[in-house]
Amino acid sequence: ALSGLPPKQYNSTIEPYVTVEIIKQSWTNRKRELLHSFRTRGIRHTTSPIYRETFVIADVSSYEAK
Repeated sequence: ALSGLPPKQYNSTIEPYVTVEIIKQSWTNRKRELLHSFRTRGIRHTTSPIYRETFVIADVSSYEAK
């Protein structure tokens, strides 16, 4: 859940969403590689949305995804 989002501005709507990125980072050369990216659906007309979504990540070990 999100809370404390700013209210909508005049003549606009609010439709918050969340982006989740799974990144593999190499500590030897500080390089980052984007493995997966997900975006929740937008929830209209609320500044305190609750997201009930599940994302499945395949082919990534728990060690790689920290």
